[in-house]
Amino acid sequence: MEADRETVVSVSRAFYLQRPACSRVPPEILLEIFALVAPSQASLRACILTCRQWNLVGTPVLWRRPQFHRLSSVEHFASTLMMFTSEAGVSHYAKLVETVSFSTLPEVDRNNPQLATLLDTIVNCMVVPKPSPGPLGWAKHGSRNLLAPVIKRSRSLSRSNAGCDDDSVVAARPLSATDLQLADDSITAVAGTAQPAEHERPTATVYTSSLRQLDLRFCKGVRNYSLQRLAPRLASINVLNLAGGLRTDITIAKLSQHMTDLRRVSLAWTSNLTDFGVSELVQRCKNIEALDLTY
Repeated sequence: MEADRETVVSVSRAFYLQRPACSRVPPEILLEIFALVAPSQASLRACILTCRQWNLVGTPVLWRRPQFHRLSSVEHFASTLMMFTSEAGVSHYAKLVETVSFSTLPEVDRNNPQLATLLDTIVNCMVVPKPSPGPLGWAKHGSRNLLAPVIKRSRSLSRSNAGCDDDSVVAARPLSATDLQLADDSITAVAGTAQPAEHERPTATVYTSSLRQLDLRFCKGVRNYSLQRLAPRLASINVLNLAGGLRTDITIAKLSQHMTDLRRVSLAWTSNLTDFGVSELVQRCKNIEALDLTY
């Protein structure tokens, strides 16, 4: 029995030593090596072509943070994602991308309007739409619209109809039986209003993706309108850099409405931004840890 065990061990050792030296490197060591090589994507690409094991370990590192040095590389990246994307869902490679940065592009490419179209293509190839459970749109807006008459009536109860104009407000007076009856009539009218059926109530669509960081520093080619249109699909982003991009308060408010998980934001050198945009950002994004407003 002991002889059989020694035979198995010797055969296994001989088979292991017959493998190429590159394939015997432990995966955790390969990850450390690839992390050091990652800034040079050309070198990292050469590494993952060495053997199958290096390819399996290095491919996620290569796709995690793609680098772009000219607009043609962005076009090639977008076309690659489109080629692998099917009706079945997001491709395996798109799920590996965590960071998209255009800050390394030349200035002429950062100001090219085509960059907005390419960003739209990349994001659309990465997101997965997921209908939210229940009529969230109805819960947020439907009941509020129905209660508007009651709110308006309750505000008018403290107004005096004699001795002052419509825009002046006096101290609240005790409610009379007539006031209470008017309020009851308003509540009864709202309660009796026909509500839409469950299948007719609006539902919100939530988009998820692996994208966590978006760097658009000084990318004037990506207009504010393009960012506002992409806002619902950027909900998964945690780090956002919009420095020097001529962003407006409306754009920041629209982004903060959907990107509630933001943790690090840079709005440096944004002359069009006012206190309103910053206020909307910090009120809706409760998890912000760092905010750069350098100017």
